[in-house]
Amino acid sequence: LLAHNDSPLAPLMMEREIYHLLDKVYAQQMLKALSPRLFNHPYYRSYSNAVRALDLRVGSEVPDITIPLTDGKIAHLSDYRGKYVLLDFWASSCVPCMHELPHLLAAYEKYHSKGLEIYALSLDNDKNAWRNTIKEKDMSWVNVLRESTEVSEQYGVRGVPSNFLIDCSTGKIIAVHLRGEALIAKLMELFE
Repeated sequence: LLAHNDSPLAPLMMEREIYHLLDKVYAQQMLKALSPRLFNHPYYRSYSNAVRALDLRVGSEVPDITIPLTDGKIAHLSDYRGKYVLLDFWASSCVPCMHELPHLLAAYEKYHSKGLEIYALSLDNDKNAWRNTIKEKDMSWVNVLRESTEVSEQYGVRGVPSNFLIDCSTGKIIAVHLRGEALIAKLMELFE
C-alpha cells in the first residue's frame, strides 16, 4: 500500500480496510508516510480524522467534521472560531438521551447567545421518530440524521448518549461526556 503513497486510494484503503486493525502509533506512521501531495484530498483528511479519533480525550485536537445543515449548506467545526460547540450523539429511542434533553434545552437557552452551538448527531434508524422527537421536544439547534454515522466513527462513538465540548478557537476538546448538572456547571465556568 505504501508503495503507492501518492495515490488518493492509499488513504482510502488505509481507513476502510486496515485502520481498525492498527494501534494509534502505527496508524500515525502510515499517515506520515503518505505523500504531501494528498494533504488536501478528502480521503487523506478522512483518514487523518480517523487516526485522531483513536485517542480523543480532553486536550485532544478534534477532527474537523463536515456537518450538513438543514438549509442545504455545509458547515465545518473550523467555521465556528470563537465559539464552543457541543457535539451531542443521541437517538430518539435512547432513554438516557431523553433524560438529558431538559439539561440541553436549558443550556442552549441560556448560552446560545453567548457563543454555544449544539450539533445533535442522531444515530436513529427511524426518520419519522427522529423528526417527531425534534419537533415535540423543541430541539432548535442543528440536528443531523444518519450523516452522523461517519462523524460518530471519526469521534470513536460506540454508544449513546455521548458528547464532546469543543473550543473551536483552539480546535480542542475541553470536556467529554458531560451529563446533567455537570454540563451546566462547565458552561457556567466558560461563560460567566
